[in-house]
Amino acid sequence: DWNAFFFGNRRRLAADTVAPDTFYLYQWKTGALDVSTDGGATWQTRFTGLPTYTYHSQLKGAPGARGHLWFARGRDHAASSSSLLHSTDGGATWQPVPFFDQAWAIGFGRGREARDPSAVIVYGRAAGADSSQAWGVYRSLDQGLTWTRLSGRPLGLFDVVTTIN
Repeated sequence: DWNAFFFGNRRRLAADTVAPDTFYLYQWKTGALDVSTDGGATWQTRFTGLPTYTYHSQLKGAPGARGHLWFARGRDHAASSSSLLHSTDGGATWQPVPFFDQAWAIGFGRGREARDPSAVIVYGRAAGADSSQAWGVYRSLDQGLTWTRLSGRPLGLFDVVTTIN
């Protein structure tokens, strides 16, 4: 399996969009989240319970929100209530977003008003939804409490969405 060989040394790095010189590094083999507050000169492990061996996972800092991190488990895993995780304290604790049982890609957009938190946009599968309505691009304007389906699986082709910018 060349996938493990190719992806074996990848790390997920995210910057805090508010705190200067603060970076978060996800170690996919151990499930650890390391944090640097000095521009990457030194690192400390802050959390050790993230999913492991997630070849296509994503870790992103929410725009304009100090310490707000989102983790999408990505493809290549079984359906799980922990497919999308959210932290509001710089990765010290994580809460699952149970709306999804698969979360492949995550991104951000503008909130309702300019002063509102960023919209969270996820490509994934809604847990428990009818299979024809489950996969799609979803948006949350309230930090993951409720979700609106923006579109279905893209026309049934080119349907491995891996990036949302």
